[in-house]
Amino acid sequence: MSDLRKRALFGSNKASEGTQAWVDTNLEKPKGKGSHEREKQTKGVLQQLSIIGLTFTLLCAVVYRAILWVPTPQGPDAPPQSFSEGRALQTTAYLSETIGPRIVGSPQIEQTAQYVERQALLLQKLAQQTRPDLVVEVDREQTTGAVNMVFAGTHMTNAYNNLTNIIVSIAPKSALNSKAVMINAHFDSVFESPGASDCAACVGTALEIARVIVASPDIQLAVPLMLLLNGGEETVLTAAHGFMKTSKWASSVGAFINLESTGPAGPDVLFQHTGSWTLEAYARGAKYPHGSAFGQDLFESRILSMDTDFRMFSSDYHGSLPGIDIAQVLDGAAYHSHHDTVERIRKGTIQMLGENVLGAVIEFAKSLKEQETKGLPEWDADGSVYFDFLGSKMMRYPLRFGKLVHALALPAVVLAIVLLRALKAQPILATLRGAVVRNAGVMCAAALPAALGAARVVITGKPMIWFGRFSLAHVANGPAALAGLLLPFALLPQAASNIEAAVLGASLVHATLAAVLTRNGLRSGFAFAMWAFAGIASLLVPRKASTTQKLAWAVITALPPLIGVAPSLMTMPLFVLEHLSTAGAGKPPLGDLTADVVMGVLFGLVAALVMGHLAAWLAHIVRPFIWRVILGLLLVSAAAAAYASSAEHAYSDAFPKRIMLQHLHLLGPDGAIQESRWTVATLDVVPVETALPKDTAYIDTYDRDWQALFPVGKMMRGVALPAPPPDSSIYRPGQLNISLTGVEPSPLGGKATRLSLLMQLPSPGWGSLNVTGPVVGWSFAEENPETQERITRFCGNEGSDSWPFWLDAEGQWEGKVRIELSAIGYKNTTALHDFKCQLPSWTTVSTMTTLQASFEF
Repeated sequence: MSDLRKRALFGSNKASEGTQAWVDTNLEKPKGKGSHEREKQTKGVLQQLSIIGLTFTLLCAVVYRAILWVPTPQGPDAPPQSFSEGRALQTTAYLSETIGPRIVGSPQIEQTAQYVERQALLLQKLAQQTRPDLVVEVDREQTTGAVNMVFAGTHMTNAYNNLTNIIVSIAPKSALNSKAVMINAHFDSVFESPGASDCAACVGTALEIARVIVASPDIQLAVPLMLLLNGGEETVLTAAHGFMKTSKWASSVGAFINLESTGPAGPDVLFQHTGSWTLEAYARGAKYPHGSAFGQDLFESRILSMDTDFRMFSSDYHGSLPGIDIAQVLDGAAYHSHHDTVERIRKGTIQMLGENVLGAVIEFAKSLKEQETKGLPEWDADGSVYFDFLGSKMMRYPLRFGKLVHALALPAVVLAIVLLRALKAQPILATLRGAVVRNAGVMCAAALPAALGAARVVITGKPMIWFGRFSLAHVANGPAALAGLLLPFALLPQAASNIEAAVLGASLVHATLAAVLTRNGLRSGFAFAMWAFAGIASLLVPRKASTTQKLAWAVITALPPLIGVAPSLMTMPLFVLEHLSTAGAGKPPLGDLTADVVMGVLFGLVAALVMGHLAAWLAHIVRPFIWRVILGLLLVSAAAAAYASSAEHAYSDAFPKRIMLQHLHLLGPDGAIQESRWTVATLDVVPVETALPKDTAYIDTYDRDWQALFPVGKMMRGVALPAPPPDSSIYRPGQLNISLTGVEPSPLGGKATRLSLLMQLPSPGWGSLNVTGPVVGWSFAEENPETQERITRFCGNEGSDSWPFWLDAEGQWEGKVRIELSAIGYKNTTALHDFKCQLPSWTTVSTMTTLQASFEF
């Protein structure tokens, strides 16, 4: 065998610059060709692979147990001083089953408000019997207003009318004037969904926490507790905004805890906070804390088309308060679907949520009381870096301190490189080569599974085939990601041979990323800093130690980043996998590839960050046969992808495809129906035609077909079919109209003219207005929208079928002001029901009737 081939297979035992490398003593060139030497080599490799394999097997087992573990739920007959999941679920069941979907504008939303108010009054009655030291007040408020905001990446105005909020105040008589801790939960739901976890269970949890406090004389609140049970979150955070802008109670709130859900399987994860002290209080009070700075950075990036009431309360956004955002995160397939039922809520998840929030409330109250005399700490404003220790402890430190520690990783790595060079132990060029290989490995880890996924879609025409089959998704993407991490080492054998340089190079990359991310305000820099310091620590081992001993020490020193990084990162693919069904359809042909490419990139990045510099160790161990390992991993991913593609589609009754079904009616100038059509759309990349009969006759779609759901309509892709006209109980000519009721000079002065208008709807509900022309102001929001088109969503309860508003137009406006009105009705008509029944059982369908008209003034 030639020397060149030996070096390619076994790697060089010396650094290219002639200095001594940290070589694998188990893989030195054998002195003889006897079976004893070969057995020794094989044994060393097997030992090292066993260490790597056992490490990550145990890590996966421990992490997934921590993610899925829940406490034993307490039944409805639990002691009154204990939080009871059973009692919380009684409220949940009444809201989601007895009342059902609770859409703003429907009679059910009023029934819900009345039920919640009755439950609050029962708390007041209980307090009179058990807690003479408490003052319990119950209030019902109606709120009207508008807000300019960004949702789904789009600037818009969001107007609302007559939404209902139920407020419960539980105040110690000794602290009536203190600022309150507020728990917020919403009781409305989306179309067709019972909304058990989102968010009837949140309401049930909040009421049960309040009941425990009222029933427990031992719990002495330092400041008041307030419950805001709001009736308009699914209308994009409107009721919470109304509370902050119009409620007499808003000024008495000192901090908030927002409860949300994106799935009924838990765990409850803290994923946003404002103010370091709020995170500190949660960490002290929560019995089973879950949360990570990764989640906060992801949510603040606005990559996800999701939002919560946190935005309306937080001083970082539209509000003025410090607080935290907590949500149940798993089983997103049930989120916003007919599967969001009490039966689907995993037992123990509400018990965990309740115990966590109860403890947090008590600690929040103590902190608010202390602030009355001591004020806020200097380090509070920037927030904190945080991650949980397997759901048992929340590790946290102020971001201001984190900026210093994270930045120190880079000079620490540079110092280690310089010292090793001075000791002639490691040349700088070899370390830089290791850094290049690490960067290339991360890119390949993201690119290979993404490319395989895209190729599979192109060949089979079946995007997102792994939805609902999460083990298959892991097998299709995980091995390819690992192959990508190894590929640069295969292409550059010297990098795999010199493990010390590879680890130092990876540490240099991690330290640089930690400094860059932290400088830009991203808390996730903590993970890269941990890996950088761990890389340095892994080199503090006698050079005469065997490779197996060095590897064991590398694993031990990697435990902090493994435990700190893995839980949140290994949860992320599960979360994204389940929520890609609502992530948006995209435009073909590239849009069809989006979901598979996103998942491939995500798996690659997670693999790269979870493995850290241990990926270099794996390459070092398998370098004699690294190409065979890479090929084997790619074959595993390809086989899994091929097996997945054998299915006709990805959906099932438990993991359905989401369908939006709209009976759309276009009106003429006289208010008569000009055209009726079915518009059927989806929120994922799989074409909606998959769920329709193959012989369906389609008609042309219009750009404004889904204007009523702006801006969500921009994320959807669908088809149109001929449809019958609406029943007279849904619409009669003249019921949808905008009329000009007055013209006068605008109070703004200049050449502006104020047009007073009246919008009339067949019934209260949802919709949108798109105003074009020389308009410079309107009554829907205080500030002008940051768009060329003035588009406002609107929603309202009883009384919102007649809605006055005004526009300010400049110059010669006559005949140039145009308003496009889309109004949604919530009633499930016979026509909608019949169409829905034709769709497969593996779909979950949201139905609506929409009227659309244009008006010129």
